[in-house]
Amino acid sequence: MKQPYFLKKEYHSILGVISATLIVLGLQWDISWHESIGRDAFLTPPHIVIYLGGIIAGIISGIIVLRTTFGFDNISKQVSVSFWGFKGPLGGWICIWGAIAMLTSAPFDDWWHNTYGLDVEIISPPHTVLAMGFFAIIIGVMLIILAKQNRSTDVTQQYFSKLYIYSGSILLLMMMIFTMEKSFANKMHSLEFYITQSIVFPILLLAINRSSKLKWSASIATLLCMFHRIIIIWIFPLFDAQPLLGPIYRPIDFLVVPPFPVLIIFPAILIDIISQKTKLNDWVLSFTLGLIFILILFPIQWYFAEFLLSDGGQNRIFGQPYNKPYWVPIGKFNMEFWPYDMTPTGRKIPLTVVTPVGLLIASFIASISTRLGIWWGNWLKKVVR
Repeated sequence: MKQPYFLKKEYHSILGVISATLIVLGLQWDISWHESIGRDAFLTPPHIVIYLGGIIAGIISGIIVLRTTFGFDNISKQVSVSFWGFKGPLGGWICIWGAIAMLTSAPFDDWWHNTYGLDVEIISPPHTVLAMGFFAIIIGVMLIILAKQNRSTDVTQQYFSKLYIYSGSILLLMMMIFTMEKSFANKMHSLEFYITQSIVFPILLLAINRSSKLKWSASIATLLCMFHRIIIIWIFPLFDAQPLLGPIYRPIDFLVVPPFPVLIIFPAILIDIISQKTKLNDWVLSFTLGLIFILILFPIQWYFAEFLLSDGGQNRIFGQPYNKPYWVPIGKFNMEFWPYDMTPTGRKIPLTVVTPVGLLIASFIASISTRLGIWWGNWLKKVVR
């Protein structure tokens, strides 16, 4: 009996998905490590997991490039991209670049910490290079799978579409991680929170919706993203941790968890429904979905934030008592909405009050993000290399 194509040759896609998962798992673990323990060494377990993900993606993509270039599979050569005389899939080349960026950032990051001490903010120069490597690998993996989905039919197309939606959930999760500082419940009554969500998520949800061959793709990807984050919230406090650096303002004896995920599942469901039921012009669809994104997210997240800061949110399920680092003082403000944001140097930046005009601005931004997502998704549907 002939072995199915996707069982015989798809280790590139499968290992790519594993690599992307290791990166987001290690990244969340690393952030928790800094918030629970501090920076004690370069080769911490989370760092090892992160770089293992990058190394796997880079090595397997390099093997595919060499195999395509020097092998005898003419079909693979025809659907490859040439670079310096070598041939390989577009996503594979992006993964190789991402792995190089990640490995280049490692000694740079270690030197940065030894020279300047602890990070006062997430986006430092070495972290920027590292983040570029993260996104390159995740997007590269998505392109590897997407090209196979677009070239396939029947059973194999369904298989690749499922892998693609999962890889899309990893990209959504990565953006949740990078917007984490803006996503604490204490900031969810500010206009800045809604503008941040409007910039980041509509473009990704529409790109996934447009490029996948499965229905409910944006909803499924969002559910997988939120499920991953919630599992982290439930599991991390089970592990012991102890701060090693001062000042220590609260008695942490567990791994600190990230904030509860933003409820973008509700806009995602509406995006899938409207995309399936209507045949609007892309421009009209963009402004419609941008407005709907805010009209759905705003009331749900507004009142959910109030719940998170109430006694009902102070438990293991929602993780509120477990998401404050050891260097954050204990006080009444932990359970209140903040009127300002605090810079690493202690300067207070007033947060903008939510008004109808502000929400209209946020919906316009969401419409632009939606339009970019439609453009990107339409391009992704044509990727075959």
